[in-house]
Amino acid sequence: MAYEIVKFTDDALQTVLGVPRVFLPLVLKGCVAWAKENGVELKPGIFELLDYMEARGIAAAITSSSPMDAIRKHLSAVNLLHRFRKLCSGHDIPNTKPAPDIYLKVAEDLGVKPENCLVFEDIPNGMRAGKAAGMTVVGVEDESAKKHRAEIDEICDYFIKDYYEVLEGKLEVEYELSSGK
Repeated sequence: MAYEIVKFTDDALQTVLGVPRVFLPLVLKGCVAWAKENGVELKPGIFELLDYMEARGIAAAITSSSPMDAIRKHLSAVNLLHRFRKLCSGHDIPNTKPAPDIYLKVAEDLGVKPENCLVFEDIPNGMRAGKAAGMTVVGVEDESAKKHRAEIDEICDYFIKDYYEVLEGKLEVEYELSSGK
């Protein structure tokens, strides 16, 4: 078997995540949920990453265990609601995280194969759900993640401290080369 390490660039997005380029679901639970009420700050680089994705036609979605009205309220409060093509609440699906249902629902709604999805998560149950859905999972550092780092390292494919690391090409994707490519 041959393997190649690819920097997370436009070419890697197209090759690894599929065509059309899809980068979903972008899960920012720790970034945006309860941001105003609980003083949680947005993760550095989120606006720039969303700009990057939007300029390239890459879909972004939010999955959250919060009720839909809370998701909309919190995303609006930090001027992010309009940035996501799909929102999905755990209240709208039969089984919540760590079951993969919420991720599979978003992928289906967007017409994307789960293996072509990239999940950004900050909690272990969400990470488990992404893996169970057959998606590539990137752990995102926050205070909770620091407490569970060993567990997160076992679950996730990658780990980042902020979204600038993605934009700077620090996220590398390893994949098996298929025949003819």
